[in-house]
Amino acid sequence: MGAAIKIDPHLKQRILIIDDDEKFATFAEHIFKKHGEFQVEIESSMDDPLKRIQTFRPDLLILDIKVPQKMGIEIQRTLDIIYEDHIPTIFVSDDPKIDGISKNQLQEDKTVFFNKAMANDQFEILASNMLVASQEVHESKNFNIRAVLQHQKPILITALTFLMCIEPIMKIMYFHFATNFGLNTIINNVLAIEGFKNNFEFWFLFPLSGIALYKIRPWSYLIFVTLQIYSIYAHLTYVEFTWPYVSKSPHGPSLLLLSFNVLVILYFLSPSARRPFFDANLRWWERAPRFMINLPCSIILPESKEYHSCEIKNISETGAFIVTPVPLDVGEMFQLDFKFYGQTFHFPAKVMNKFSHQNIEGHGIQFQVEQLGDRLGLRKLIKNIKEMK
Repeated sequence: MGAAIKIDPHLKQRILIIDDDEKFATFAEHIFKKHGEFQVEIESSMDDPLKRIQTFRPDLLILDIKVPQKMGIEIQRTLDIIYEDHIPTIFVSDDPKIDGISKNQLQEDKTVFFNKAMANDQFEILASNMLVASQEVHESKNFNIRAVLQHQKPILITALTFLMCIEPIMKIMYFHFATNFGLNTIINNVLAIEGFKNNFEFWFLFPLSGIALYKIRPWSYLIFVTLQIYSIYAHLTYVEFTWPYVSKSPHGPSLLLLSFNVLVILYFLSPSARRPFFDANLRWWERAPRFMINLPCSIILPESKEYHSCEIKNISETGAFIVTPVPLDVGEMFQLDFKFYGQTFHFPAKVMNKFSHQNIEGHGIQFQVEQLGDRLGLRKLIKNIKEMK
């Protein structure tokens, strides 16, 4: 199985291969020349890769790393140039130690690794994605080769969740600085708290509220509001000099966080803030990452039972963007079949929309996976694709 490398035909991209492994360098050069007009140069000398990169200014760099000789000052200077100029780079090696280096030293959103022992078709897929990333650099100096689309939760939700989760620690530290008692003394007294109610209020009330807020689900909305209302009640009914505060009134950090949570509750009671908890379509930050991949596939329509060819252009845990000559209507159901590294997948799917992606007309589909085994298989598939990026 090979991945077709498709980019803008008007943009003749420069590819620099720095590798003294003649067999692999020739193989990589053949891959690019097979799929289009690329300016490919091979440099077999590993003495000064930095100079060659600076003079050639490649759109895609394939660089062999010799472990441990090429690590240190020289490779770090090379990495600095790669990151500064946003050069998509594939580091290749036949040394198993390279995996540890990739995690510790490299920015994975700008560089990827390829083990020479892996299958050739994996290199084709990887090179295709890197060239697409390179083309995007010409339009914007900010790119991510790992995912087509990936969002994060709003910073306010994340920050508030973090504060709620560390609220027990904040109480302990506040008590320490306010009373000058040793931490050991304070912790021993806290650990001696008796009763489920008192322990729940000290250790779990705010952290559970934070987790419920972070989940953004119908059940978590009810839990969050209920816990905050209970927290207000617990503070209003506080008895002087009792645990968990052992003071005339509750500690400052808890009161401050509680006051803020009251405002949060009032905000989340508004219809506009409440809707994302109950309508998944409004959670823009939860769109599943989509990975670019050119993967042959076939579809089976329920009525005709005939196979029709198609191609998956990008995929996520929830769906895919496919191109097929067969006309499909929005809402139409079918079965999607494809193979990935020797394993065959059969997923029921539904056409959600028709649109153009990167000037390619296709269909956005949603996987209708219900069986646990199929869901686990789909999750494993996406994990394997992600690791290739």
